[in-house]
Amino acid sequence: MCPKCSAANAEGARFCTQCATSLTPQACAKCNQPMAAGTKFCSQCGTPVAT
Repeated sequence: MCPKCSAANAEGARFCTQCATSLTPQACAKCNQPMAAGTKFCSQCGTPVAT
């Protein structure tokens, strides 16, 4: 499921087929905490995700 447009995507897809949003997990640039796709702020240190 795409975090931006809620479109269903195939298991293992790296990008949404409807809006091209990345479906790959990210890591915080400041503390390297793993973050789910679509996250806007790090849950560990509060750093905003670069857009």
